[in-house]
Amino acid sequence: MFKKTIGAILTTVMLLVLVSAFGGMSFAAPGDIVYTNNVHDVSLTIPACGTGLYIVYTNNVHDVSLTIPASWAGLYTVFENEYGFSFSNTRNKEAGYGGLLFSIQIRGEVTEFGSGCRELLHADGKYFYAVFPGDVPYVYDNAELTREYTTMEKDIDGILKTFQYQAGHGLPFTDVPKSEWYYNDVKAAYEIGIINGATDTTFAPNNNLTYAEAVKLAASMHQLYTTGSITLINGKTQWYQSYVDYAKAHDIIFGDYNWNEAATRYGYIEIFAHALPDEAFTEMNNVPYGAIPDVLMTFAYADEVYKLYRSGIIQGVDDARNCNPNAFIKRSEVAAIITRMMNEDARVKFKI
Repeated sequence: MFKKTIGAILTTVMLLVLVSAFGGMSFAAPGDIVYTNNVHDVSLTIPACGTGLYIVYTNNVHDVSLTIPASWAGLYTVFENEYGFSFSNTRNKEAGYGGLLFSIQIRGEVTEFGSGCRELLHADGKYFYAVFPGDVPYVYDNAELTREYTTMEKDIDGILKTFQYQAGHGLPFTDVPKSEWYYNDVKAAYEIGIINGATDTTFAPNNNLTYAEAVKLAASMHQLYTTGSITLINGKTQWYQSYVDYAKAHDIIFGDYNWNEAATRYGYIEIFAHALPDEAFTEMNNVPYGAIPDVLMTFAYADEVYKLYRSGIIQGVDDARNCNPNAFIKRSEVAAIITRMMNEDARVKFKI
């Protein structure tokens, strides 16, 4: 049943983006948690699988909601005021201002701010300013306080990126413009928490996928499909080890790859073909054995290639439906594959 509903879940971000309801309607599945702004008749829906992981703050004056990870609750106190949201932090009390860290102010039009303005966001006709108190640059002579500030700065950037996404800016990646063919695929894979950026602000769409990234994606898809959520996290020594262990335990892979090397097309297909249960690969295309020109049936990975062709997940690289198995695959191309893996409606029907 999960495979039939995953298309709806594709609208939910890793940090659980704001979902506005039109005319008071809220599109929630059974068990989902719905927060309603009673002033502006707008709702925010969080899937039941995210319950307890996130905290929702709603500004009833400006019709904006903010969602932050629950783990941040021990670091910040967030309170609503007529301007938006303000964050206080006990670590910042030594800098004065009663521990006020920064605030997000919401304006209906562009307003001039001094150098204390951290960043300007714009969405849906509203302007959002992350404002630091005064012009204090937080330059400390004390080494310990300098380390504290460095930590605060990183946390603040995380909050701003979350708020910026919720404010309607879409993906946080500066190298994935909406005009690119892969934008919607990257967005869909990012929103369900399967794929991340190369950094917080870049996706690196033209970089080759590595085997380490491939096994992470496969393990995440398997866990999401079978349990409804992703709880896997990076390993402590080798970041990919937790995903490798999961993949081996669930018969996704049956040995080790050169994890830091670029994955070939047949290499990632070998892994992805076992990332979901067999019932997830419903055949929709008639692809007889021997029909793919450059994949001989004597090849060790032939069955996996035919499996993904027949289920409409891959369709070949040219009109002849060649697989080009020894070529590398880009991260942007993999985003399209993930979308088709997790959403049957996105799969491709073709003849060969």
